[in-house]
Amino acid sequence: RYDDWAGITVTHGICPRLSDYDAGLMAACAVDEAFRAHIALGGDPERAAGLDNFCWPDPLPSPGNPDAERKLAQLVRACRALADTCRVYHLPLVSGKDSMKNDAVAGDRRISVRPTLLVTLAGFVQDVRKVPSTDFPGPGLLVYLLGRTEGALGLSILERVEGARFGNPPGIDPAAAMPLYRALARGISGRLVLSCHDLSDGGLAAAAAESCLGGRVGADLILDALPGAETAEPARLLFSESPSRFLVSVRAEDRERFERSFAGLPHRFLGGTTAEPRLRFRHAGREVLSASLEGIEAAYKTPIAGRRYP
Repeated sequence: RYDDWAGITVTHGICPRLSDYDAGLMAACAVDEAFRAHIALGGDPERAAGLDNFCWPDPLPSPGNPDAERKLAQLVRACRALADTCRVYHLPLVSGKDSMKNDAVAGDRRISVRPTLLVTLAGFVQDVRKVPSTDFPGPGLLVYLLGRTEGALGLSILERVEGARFGNPPGIDPAAAMPLYRALARGISGRLVLSCHDLSDGGLAAAAAESCLGGRVGADLILDALPGAETAEPARLLFSESPSRFLVSVRAEDRERFERSFAGLPHRFLGGTTAEPRLRFRHAGREVLSASLEGIEAAYKTPIAGRRYP
């Protein structure tokens, strides 16, 4: 319609690396990624629908498919997690596509894709004029992290880049996330939230870098406010990919109202945005990460050709 300001969101969630640990966790996190991106765009948490697209290795037994039972078990776990998570988020699945033969044979070697679920979501936005930026819109704003940070780094981007193994990935709790999503949706609708960036690949460090780069502002952020920060390694706080989290900015004059609206929900004040074009993180009284916007932009634009990730 041309006479109102309603809009739609189209978001996606896909986390194939998590299938190396548990296809059920992979599916739940894919739903969460699509749903929280919808919330970050000002979407109504009660008005959204999903589509499931399964991309799976052959789960049917055959002489050339010796681990078919495992692939089928992974499919069962993914379907159960998909259903359970969608019920918590009141998210109907209105369509989808299943591709179950994603294998190739090269000589005597069978190559199979990771069990993968892509979740696409379409949702409703009451008023697109209230949609927050994904970037910090200016200096002098307060920055908060919403959601719980778990220090696990397993199957993270950091693990891939370092070529190491950091143990198990973070878990997920959709039932605990839903009240936070509703509170954030109210905050966006009430124009309390100026910018909102959901956290995914690369965790807090990547989200902060992208928020600074897009807004052409810096930020000075302190990790000590995060639970367990006194004993955690800074890398775990910076690069954890715990789901159901957001990095938001608010006006200083709205601080009391903002914090009151998230009372009883996980939210941590990290610091603020700055006119200096540099992103800084501090922990236990020392600077643990510092990057100029120029350096961030150069890294963002640098091709990754020649680097091989497992």
